Amino acid sequence: MIDRKLADSKARSISLDSRFDLAWEAALQLGLAALRANGYRATSHAGHQSLAIQTLDQSLGTPKETIRLLETFRKNRSAGLYEGSFEPSATEVEALVRTPSSLRDAFLAWLESVHPELLPPRAPL
Repeated sequence: MIDRKLADSKARSISLDSRFDLAWEAALQLGLAALRANGYRATSHAGHQSLAIQTLDQSLGTPKETIRLLETFRKNRSAGLYEGSFEPSATEVEALVRTPSSLRDAFLAWLESVHPELLPPRAPL
């Protein structure tokens, strides 16, 4: 599902806010997956999105500046949704689309080294 959201978030034929949402959901799912792989589980209570993002430095070694960027996007998205006006810029969307792609790569590399049993079996050549 993460790969599909990442691919869809790059489609220039859909609106910027939809691309932003797809990229954000991919980043959030990666954060939640990293928590689970570390033996934790976030609930659906208030704060679970922030928890999933804020723990990326401990779960995957994600740089603090990436976490700050994701937190900014989370806050802007939440404020925009509650205020009814969410219009991210093309620059914001492109920055957010790049972020979960690099998180995905880091997550897979981390899984391979720490929890290879959680990876799906590789298809034979």
